Amino acid sequence: MNEAQIWIEKLKIYELFSRYTLAFDRQDVDAIANCFTEDGVFGFGDRGLRGRDRIREYAKVHGRIRSRHITASPVYELDPAGDMATGQSTAILTVPTRSGYKVAFIGWYDDELKRVGDEWLISRRWVTDERLPEDPDFIVATADAEMAELLQPLLDAYRNLGEKM
Repeated sequence: MNEAQIWIEKLKIYELFSRYTLAFDRQDVDAIANCFTEDGVFGFGDRGLRGRDRIREYAKVHGRIRSRHITASPVYELDPAGDMATGQSTAILTVPTRSGYKVAFIGWYDDELKRVGDEWLISRRWVTDERLPEDPDFIVATADAEMAELLQPLLDAYRNLGEKM
């Protein structure tokens, strides 16, 4: 692949992530699931949701919190054949509350992508949350009582639908 072709493919990857965040923001569970390969994995911690059906079920619960996603600073590299890519991006999740939008999560995605036909899809997306430097076991996302209450159904669904990985 020449440099122009590489950047065309990277733009397609960036568009995939825009579709992903907009699908979550619009509670479009089918569009969310369709950002993944049929056997794609969405993971966090030591568990993962394998396959579009489980990702779709998780997205239904996620839609109830009416969050907004921001994906930033994407850096992805294509394999020499141009059929696979790996990379990272920053992930920010905001949630509406009676006191305004609150940041519920800041972390990053580690991704493995696969080109299927002319389209890029996520084959593995692993989420890592930012932790306190002085206390890496402290989970910032649930430190605020209001956020903990809002996020609990999401964590429960993830635990129930996910498998140990």
